[in-house]
Amino acid sequence: MNMILIGETIAIAPDEIEFATARSSGPGGQNVNKRETKATARFNLLGSRSLDAETKARLGEKLGEKLDKEGWLQVASQEHRTQGANKKAALERLLALLEDALEVAAERRPTRIPRGVLHRRAAGKRRIKAKKEGRRSVAVDSDT
Repeated sequence: MNMILIGETIAIAPDEIEFATARSSGPGGQNVNKRETKATARFNLLGSRSLDAETKARLGEKLGEKLDKEGWLQVASQEHRTQGANKKAALERLLALLEDALEVAAERRPTRIPRGVLHRRAAGKRRIKAKKEGRRSVAVDSDT
C-alpha cells in the first residue's frame, strides 16, 4: 500500500482521503450539464490513523478555520474538463495545504535600528525645519 507523503517525514494512507464528485458550475456547454467533473477531496484530520496527536494538534491549530465541525478538511476543484484531472488537482491542493500547515516558522530575532539611520532621519528633519523657518515672514520694526 503506497503512502502519500506530506513533507519529508509524515505520510498518510491513501484510504484516508475520500473523493466526491458533482456537476461543475459555470460555462462549458453540454459537458457541464451531463458530467460530474467537479471533484472534492476530503481528509478527516481528527480521525486520521496515520498522524500522531502532536501533529493533529498542530494541523488543527493552523487549519482551524478550514475544518468543519467533525474535523474534515475539504478541497474542491472544477477548473478542468475531466473528473480525473480535477481529482488530481484537488489532491495536490489538499496536500499543499497540509504541507504548508506543518511548516514551522522561524523564530523572529528582534533587531535594533542602526545608529546611522537614526542620524540621517534627524538630519533630514532638521533640513525640513530650516526650510520651513525660511518661509516665515520677517517682523518689521515700526521705529525706523
